[in-house]
Formats: sequence, C-alpha cells, structure tokens
Amino acid sequence: MRTCIAVGPSAVALTFVFTITAAAQSGAGDADMRATSMLYGVALKCYVTLAYARDERRSAGDRSKSEFYGLKARQSFDVAYQTGEKIGLTDDRIHSDLESAQEAELPHLMRDEQYFRSMGATCKAVGLL
Repeated sequence: MRTCIAVGPSAVALTFVFTITAAAQSGAGDADMRATSMLYGVALKCYVTLAYARDERRSAGDRSKSEFYGLKARQSFDVAYQTGEKIGLTDDRIHSDLESAQEAELPHLMRDEQYFRSMGATCKAVGLL
C-alpha cells in the first residue's frame, strides 16, 4: 500500500515546466498552443495519478489524505478540461482522451512505485499537487 506521492521535483518535470513557461511567455501563437497541448496531456495524467492516490488512501483508511488527493484529482480534471477546450477539443474527445489516459497510466502506476512517485513530482512541478 502506498502512503503518499513523493513531491520532490524531478529534472524532467522541471524541464517541462520551463518549456511551458518559455513557450507561453514568447507570445507566439503556435508556441502557446503547443504549451497548452502539453499541459493538457500532463493534466490528464495527473488526474489519473491523483485519483489512483485517492483510491489507495481510501483503501488504507486514511480519509484525510483520500480527500486531499480527491480534491487535487478534481482540480487536475478541471485543468485538463479547460485546456482541452482552449485547444479546440470537443467534450467527447476530452472524455475519450481521459479514458485513454486511464488505460495507459493505471497499469504503470499500479506496478511501478518509481513511476508513481515520478508522476507525483511532475504533478507538483506543474502546480497540480
């Protein structure tokens, strides 16, 4: 049973944040769209990761942490949805992408503790944890 997500930022996560920040600050439409698309993908993964953390904490009987991760999962979903709309995705496409993210991410999260911690660090680095 996992007790929490490690929150120390990784080099990959920091590089990602700097890339998004630089692209968004450049003012270029294409760069802004790429940055928003990248954030969309990360927010989907964070939603799945944080919902998984919520369920793990709930199973362990840790109501406080379960509620915390549940709130962060909801915030990640909201960011994913808003950024998806910003890049012109339909409601159906966003929900399809969410299902795909769940199918792709859950097996990794369940069997690979290091991946789980790395995703937690990424979510923290982009402000979703």
